[in-house]
Amino acid sequence: MQYIFRQTTYNSLLTLGGFVFGALNTLVFFVQFLDVTSYGIIAFLLASSTLISPILSGGVQQTLIKYLGRDSSKENDKIYKILLQYYTLYLILLGLVFYLGQGAFKSLIGVTTKELEELSVFIWVLGFAMAVFEICFAISKIHLKTIFGTFLKELFVRLGISLLLLTHLYVNFSLATIIVIICIIYVLRVFLMLVYFQKMKIKIRFAKGWIPFKNDILRYSLLVIFGAFSTVVFLELDKFMIGRYLEVGQVAVYAVGVYIATVIAIPYRSMQHITNTVTVDYLKHKNEKDLYDFTKNSSFHLFLVSGFIFFVLLTNMPLISSFLPQAYEGLYFVVLLIGFTRLLEAIIGIGNAVLIFSNSYTSFLIGALLFGILGVYLNVSIIPVYGINGAALATTLTLLGFFTFKLVLLWNKHRIHPFSLNLFKSIAVLFMLTAVFSLSLFNALDLWSGLLKLTAQTAIFLLICYKLKWISSLKDVLNSLRAR
Repeated sequence: MQYIFRQTTYNSLLTLGGFVFGALNTLVFFVQFLDVTSYGIIAFLLASSTLISPILSGGVQQTLIKYLGRDSSKENDKIYKILLQYYTLYLILLGLVFYLGQGAFKSLIGVTTKELEELSVFIWVLGFAMAVFEICFAISKIHLKTIFGTFLKELFVRLGISLLLLTHLYVNFSLATIIVIICIIYVLRVFLMLVYFQKMKIKIRFAKGWIPFKNDILRYSLLVIFGAFSTVVFLELDKFMIGRYLEVGQVAVYAVGVYIATVIAIPYRSMQHITNTVTVDYLKHKNEKDLYDFTKNSSFHLFLVSGFIFFVLLTNMPLISSFLPQAYEGLYFVVLLIGFTRLLEAIIGIGNAVLIFSNSYTSFLIGALLFGILGVYLNVSIIPVYGINGAALATTLTLLGFFTFKLVLLWNKHRIHPFSLNLFKSIAVLFMLTAVFSLSLFNALDLWSGLLKLTAQTAIFLLICYKLKWISSLKDVLNSLRAR
């Protein structure tokens, strides 16, 4: 477990580094070096590619993790070959379907600019590169070699785009050239993963001859396709729909607001590597009491940290907006709503892992699919009326409903919930702090006054946490995780 924890520590640092470069790209380079329409086109292409990547992956990545171990048994080898054989056939059939349905696809992605329609071929290139990388990353996870894969997933692409945009500042690339180079970065990521496999002697074993498919494996793969697609819908559908119904430049404006709010999810993503491992261990050994306590503790501590970030963002939005170009003004409502959904994710804590890795997975996927359909309906209904604020509202309503569904499912299937007295206390404290620091009396007018305000906010928050013994509680949880 110490080996896993060491990898998790590196993975968390790489994830944090990815957020830093992502923030640099989203809030500085893209908005300063590109016009809002060009950035909107790039954001739309990336969102559309992310939407189709679960379909292009065929559910293979999660199926590999579920059914394969690290040993080299004949049964393992057989499953490996079945999946790769299935994936090859799946891609052929999928390619045939898309080739015959080109007209329907073009109609589906119909947008308000002809330039974007001409560049739509890159959606497939990016989507396929994303899908293949996730399959390769899953193989590395099976062998417990995740650090390089995490570097490629979280940092490599963002670092490459940073260098691309800095070069663009001096060379002045065309939009088509920038998109081609972004595609090359994603394809290069797959190539580097395959080179890494060679170095680590991880073999990808294709079948010699035809091996009959196993129904349970194929059924699980299909469930993963629907589940992964539904999950991605929650994250990327709004950008895709904005590109369909509004000027494509609004995709860029919305993407900036979403990224600001996504900073709230850093604690959840950083802890996910550890908490998932511990959750699976509890489920495997049917340790219900510890799982119940761990659910409540993780929920409280994740919300405490994420809630503080949310509080800082909301009370400093006027200052943050002042550093952005005028085209990106008016993002407070987007950050408020999307940030709220990230807090719901923190509150559910390890509940997502419990539902995904337990026998309630099928019910979870059905719910995800139904709420994904609801998300499509709400986006179609609200965006044409309320614009990007409508997209944020549609996403929030969808995720609030899905959050409620997950709470009910957790209680019905496992008799656990994330709520505790400390959680409600922290909600009350952060609500009061947000109300106080939102007063015009505490407005920060420049960077130095903003840093002073942030210092005061942090000091007051830490003092409250110390008085309520929340800091020592957080240390105890981290130490217990490390000890595992």
